[in-house]
Amino acid sequence: MIKKAFVASLLTASMLLIGCGDSGGESRLSAQDMLDSGNYAGVVAKLEGRAVTNADRLSLAAAYMGKAGLGFADVTAVIANSNANGGDGFANFIQRIKTQSSNTALADLGKAIDNYKLVVDGACSNPIAITDSQKDICLFIGLSSSMKAAKTLSYLGDVTNFGANANDNQLTASACAMQYAYNGVQLAGCTITTSSKITFTDTNRTYTPLQAIVNAHEFEYLMTEPLAGTNIKQTALTDGYCKLNDINTVDANKTAGAYVCPVNKSANTAELTAANVLVDVLNDSFNSVVAAVGGTDSSIATDIEKYRTEITGSSSGTITITKIVNYINSQN
Repeated sequence: MIKKAFVASLLTASMLLIGCGDSGGESRLSAQDMLDSGNYAGVVAKLEGRAVTNADRLSLAAAYMGKAGLGFADVTAVIANSNANGGDGFANFIQRIKTQSSNTALADLGKAIDNYKLVVDGACSNPIAITDSQKDICLFIGLSSSMKAAKTLSYLGDVTNFGANANDNQLTASACAMQYAYNGVQLAGCTITTSSKITFTDTNRTYTPLQAIVNAHEFEYLMTEPLAGTNIKQTALTDGYCKLNDINTVDANKTAGAYVCPVNKSANTAELTAANVLVDVLNDSFNSVVAAVGGTDSSIATDIEKYRTEITGSSSGTITITKIVNYINSQN
């Protein structure tokens, strides 16, 4: 995904997608004009909840990518330069996405992926029967998913030196908290303690606060309740601090009665956790791009396999919570 061939494929796909989908007449032209001028919020306002054609959905997906700070020109530049200085390609990709993306990128990229998936209707899982136009969209699903994973990692600590073994205490603590939530195991180098459960009234979601201490530095996390039908718990993605009765007022610094604040502030959407975003999204990302380029026999698929190998140890490996934790520690 980091080679010039991938950028060339994106350029080709973008040209095809401009004319892809159902005819939308004046509405389609209006949305395309707004995309061309960078008025992404205008496209969202026009089409959110009213997208009825594939052309509408493609425009809406492109708008959400742009709103995330990751419009087409931005993304191709990120990919083309992610290995400019050698080293770990996926780690460099993470650093660049952190710099380029907006504060709302995680939610926006999720909506972009949802709209792209409505167009291809599961075709990315069957690379044999996939059409050329579906391949183009699968490419963008994979790209959006990769960017969502990179943005998620940026919430876990300082990714400025990710891949440089900088020993960032927060990244170590985040990996420890993820592992502890998953199976109760405390990794070497950190100490986990828990506090009484809390509930945010705006979302009616209950968490167990975790404190992870690494090298005498304390970091706070929120452990979810068990996933439905399981005993598995995860750490919610958080950013800043807020109070239990006001999840929407977020401060950069902790004040009395405040807790680390969940990134997902909606009671009507699924919880955002480090594990579910990274595991599901990265697996989906890699598989979608391989499908988009026609299977494993391509230079782009080879790059994807390198990314997967960096994380799983195998070019065909499945990403799991434990492998994500190990990858974070290996890059830190």
